[in-house]
Amino acid sequence: MKLNELEIKIQISSEEHFQAVYDSCNKLFGPPISHVIQLDEYYDTPDGQLKKQDLVIRIRSNGEKKTIALKSPRIELPSGMTNRIELEFLSAEGEKVHEQLISQGLNPNEAAEKERWTFINNDCEIVLDRLPFIGSFIEIEGPSEIEISKIVSLLNLSSCQIVRQNYGELMMTKFCELQLPLSNLRATFANEIECKNFK
Repeated sequence: MKLNELEIKIQISSEEHFQAVYDSCNKLFGPPISHVIQLDEYYDTPDGQLKKQDLVIRIRSNGEKKTIALKSPRIELPSGMTNRIELEFLSAEGEKVHEQLISQGLNPNEAAEKERWTFINNDCEIVLDRLPFIGSFIEIEGPSEIEISKIVSLLNLSSCQIVRQNYGELMMTKFCELQLPLSNLRATFANEIECKNFK
């Protein structure tokens, strides 16, 4: 079970940059330990009380595998990294957890799909993410700011844009720009294709 999350998120500006970062990860850390499509569902009250307090309840689905995460408010560090308490655990009863959350007045108000490649280097986890609507990012999570900064340097990412918002916040901003409905926000690759075809 995870108890803490110290990480940095960096935007990847183009497909060429994504491929270069992927190749660097592959060379430095070996092949990815996993490559999956995930669906993250975020639960909240109808009026968004958890989001207002920067609290997160998330169920992540990867095929039959369900992971439950509970996150405290973020602490933003001068380095651009964020730190928070995170309780994350596998659940064989994801549907029961969903039903229990619903019974407590919490609904899956937001959902975001992503394609994720995961690399490991000692105690650091490096993930490359592709998401509909908002593009590609790299997240580096580790035991200390020093260890995370070493990975950032190794991958020549020091001059790249650090992103402090989470994916849900980025999706909300993008949906506002596209004038898409924000209620029950669902950002999937299929939704993205539908929007492009509609235009």
